[in-house]
Amino acid sequence: MSMNKSTTYVVFLDLPKDVEQKIDFLRKKYSPNSYKKWKAHFTLKYDEDLIISESRLLKLIEDFCSKLKPIELELGKIKIHRDRGWNIYIEVVKQLEIISIIRKLSKTISPLVNKWELSDKFYPHISIKGGKNLDEADKFLEKIAQEKISYPNKILCRSITLARWENDHWKKVKTLTFL
Repeated sequence: MSMNKSTTYVVFLDLPKDVEQKIDFLRKKYSPNSYKKWKAHFTLKYDEDLIISESRLLKLIEDFCSKLKPIELELGKIKIHRDRGWNIYIEVVKQLEIISIIRKLSKTISPLVNKWELSDKFYPHISIKGGKNLDEADKFLEKIAQEKISYPNKILCRSITLARWENDHWKKVKTLTFL
């Protein structure tokens, strides 16, 4: 994970507003610090410190986006991932297309840095709440499940956002819409 400084960037796949708002309801209630950093999203490129100018990075992403059409995500159940901590998330199913897009983007903008997206530990997801104390994970999953929030099984994402870390939150650099 990055050190969250001014050279730290992330690329988000923006969710449709209605889905974003439903997930943010949960995030605001159960993970207010994470909620304040950025709205609900699907991360295409994990935050990392890139040794590249912002203008060059933006150009690479614009070129990458020019080849994309809106991206369909199929959403599954709310689950827990455990590994040195935990993350409650909405599973993204039928992952081959999105994993291919993520790997191409990762290789395009940072071939020598963070390889999480390329590893076997990567799991496509939309985070709701995370933590380090494994004993808390099931308790929060149960609380979140009781909210009975519904979202469509399939969503169409039409834009991505490049953001830069600024003090205690992500600041949008630019949002790019697919053709």
